[in-house]
Amino acid sequence: MTPKKISAILHKRLEAAFTKGLKGVVKKLMRKEKTMKRITYKELEKRLTEREKILGVREMQVQKEEQRLINERIELNRKYSEIHQQAEEINMMIKRIETQQRILAIKEIKVKEAEKRLLQIGYVI
Repeated sequence: MTPKKISAILHKRLEAAFTKGLKGVVKKLMRKEKTMKRITYKELEKRLTEREKILGVREMQVQKEEQRLINERIELNRKYSEIHQQAEEINMMIKRIETQQRILAIKEIKVKEAEKRLLQIGYVI
C-alpha cells in the first residue's frame, strides 16, 4: 500500500467516525430537547417552590441553632461573671482574715509584753 492509499483509508475512517459522533451528539440533543419540552413551566415553578420550602426549613433550623448558641454564650458569660464575683468575695474574705490574724498577733505580743511588765513589778499572774 502506498502512503496515499493509507492516508485515504484513514481519512475515510476519520470522516466516518466524525459523522457518527456528530449523529450521536445530535441524538443526545434531540433527547434533551424532548425532555425539556416535557417539563412545563408549572412543574418548574412547583420544583422551585419545593426547593424554597426546603431551604426555608433549613434556614429556620440554622436560625434556631444560632439562637441556641447565642443563649448558651450568654449563659456561660453569666456563669463566668458569677464565678468571678465569688472569687473576688473569697479574696476579700482572705484579706479580712489575714488582717484579723495580724491584729491578733499584735494583741498577743502586747499581752505578753504586759505580762512581762507585771512580772517585773512583782505581780503574780
